[in-house]
Amino acid sequence: MGELTKILLRILPFLVIILVLIIRVRKGKLSKDDLGIRKPETNVKAVIWCVSFFIFCILTELILFQFRLLEFKNYEFNIKISFLKIGGMVFIAPIAEELLYRGFFLTKLIQFNVNKHLAIFIIAILFVLVHSFVFDNTLSSKIGIIQIFIDATLFGYARLTTKSIYTPITMHIIGNLIATAEMYLL
Repeated sequence: MGELTKILLRILPFLVIILVLIIRVRKGKLSKDDLGIRKPETNVKAVIWCVSFFIFCILTELILFQFRLLEFKNYEFNIKISFLKIGGMVFIAPIAEELLYRGFFLTKLIQFNVNKHLAIFIIAILFVLVHSFVFDNTLSSKIGIIQIFIDATLFGYARLTTKSIYTPITMHIIGNLIATAEMYLL
C-alpha cells in the first residue's frame, strides 16, 4: 500500500465523522446545540483559553526539551503527501474529534445528569484510550499519554466555559500544529 493511500485511509474516518454529524444535524436528529456549534459566550473567554493553551503547550514542550524528554523522528516527506498529512492532523482530525468528544459525547453525558467534572474526566480517558495505539512503552510515550489527558481535560473545560465547540477546536488545532511543526522542523 502506497504512502498516499495510507494517509487517505487515516483521514477518511475523520471525514466520515464530520459528514455523519452534519447529516444528523440537517435531518434534525441532532441540534447544533448538542454539538456546541455556536459562537463563544464571549470572545474574550475564547481568546483567553486559546492563548493560555498556546503558552501552556510551548512551555511544556520547552521544559520537556530542556530535560531531553522529547523524542524526535526524522521524517522524509513528499510535498503532496505532507500537505495531506498536515491538513489531516492539523485541521480535519481536531474538528472531527472535538465535534465527537467535546460536542456530542460530553453533551450526552451531561444530559444524562453526569456531573460535568466527571463527564469531562470520562471523555478525557476515552480520548486517551483512542489515541493510545500510537504509543509504545517508553518514558516519552507515557509523557505523551499524560499530555493528551491534560489537553482533553482542558478542551472539555474550554467547551463548557465558553459554551462553544469552536474554542476547543481552535485549541486542538494549536496543539496539533505545534506537534506537527516539531515533526517537520526538528
